[in-house]
Amino acid sequence: MSYELSLLLNYFVVFIEVLAFMVFSGAFFQKKITSSKFILSTVVLTGLNFICLAISESNVLFKLVLLTCVDSLWLVVIYRVPSIKCIAISVLFSSFINIADNFFFMAITILKNITMQELYRDPYGYYLICYIAKIFEILLFTIFKSAVKQRFYFHHTTWKHWLKIFVLPIVSMFISVFLWHLYWIVPFAAREILFCTIALFIMNAFAFVTLNYLDREQQLIQDNTVLTQNIKYQNDIVEAWATAYKNQRKMTHDFQNQLSIIYGLAECEAPHGELLPYIQTVMKDSMSTSLIVKTGRLVVDVLLSQKYHIAQSKGVHFLFQLDDLTCFGLKDEHLVVVLSNLVDNAIEACEKITDDKSKKITLVMKVEEESSFLYIENTTAFPVKVLDNQVVLPSKRSEEHGYGLKNVAAILNRYKAVFAIAYKEDSSLFCFSAQIPETLS
Repeated sequence: MSYELSLLLNYFVVFIEVLAFMVFSGAFFQKKITSSKFILSTVVLTGLNFICLAISESNVLFKLVLLTCVDSLWLVVIYRVPSIKCIAISVLFSSFINIADNFFFMAITILKNITMQELYRDPYGYYLICYIAKIFEILLFTIFKSAVKQRFYFHHTTWKHWLKIFVLPIVSMFISVFLWHLYWIVPFAAREILFCTIALFIMNAFAFVTLNYLDREQQLIQDNTVLTQNIKYQNDIVEAWATAYKNQRKMTHDFQNQLSIIYGLAECEAPHGELLPYIQTVMKDSMSTSLIVKTGRLVVDVLLSQKYHIAQSKGVHFLFQLDDLTCFGLKDEHLVVVLSNLVDNAIEACEKITDDKSKKITLVMKVEEESSFLYIENTTAFPVKVLDNQVVLPSKRSEEHGYGLKNVAAILNRYKAVFAIAYKEDSSLFCFSAQIPETLS
């Protein structure tokens, strides 16, 4: 094989490996540049990696360090994320790719019952195996990216978490290099070294799982903080409403007493005059309250009355089907948060509908002997994607929105309630239903 052909084949091996790195890094980050610039950066990264391999061919560890630095720098430029995360992803990729290469070549030599020296004697066969290995790795990383993008985000872990977790891939990468050299020296131990390589691969996967666990823990902490703030905020608002309502009722009561005295005087002084019918009309009007529902739970009455007036001002038809909620299975402070978030989300969704006749919200709350039931449905302007009983938000909104339903879910989980989220495409209805056990937590 000529030197020029060997150089070209090596370049394409590096290019495929760069594509694998792009797919792998895309599972964790989102690019911040245009597609044309991204393609140009790929060509540049391939050239830099090829140069790094050329100048560090005799020193494997130096080659890994050099490639990691170049790849990390590329990640910083393309994805605009902290350098610690970029280094961690580059190390994890290098560890995975080295272990996968070692595993693939050792498996081939064991299956064919040949040594690596014999494999290197046939350059065409060697490069064929290289291309098959790299293409297979791209396939694995593509599957990995697809799985990660659907379930994981890694927005909440700090750089300290990344630094601690990725000590393991660094160690396993150096061990894989050592095992590869050991295989060249002791080829008859290929099976044992292969099993060690598999163990290293599992260790790297464990590092990813651990990072995901830490991310979920941080997310729970953040969600709990937001939930606590939300509960306090909603309770403060409802308490203010309730106080204002009580003051209003007190003033109304006093006013009714005054009207009753005036009515009695008018009845004595001018029983057939025009003043008496007028006072009767005023008394009737003043006895009406601003609350539009009475459920036995003052906070619910105040909250739903306020939300009803807000909905009416936005042209939303708000319908109620309410039982006596005195024994409803949520405490006041939790019931306020659940109803506030569900109704606010419903009003916000209806606001986006252009046809006023289609803006509808229905709230149903029932109390039975062993359970309490809550159901709310509202029309939407756009389809809502529901996956695993959660609303899937666009990636651009996932960090800024979505805490409303998370707060609702967190509270219902405290009560061991069963709840379901659904979307009816035929009628453009978003539905939320929950069954709460009788026992309060």
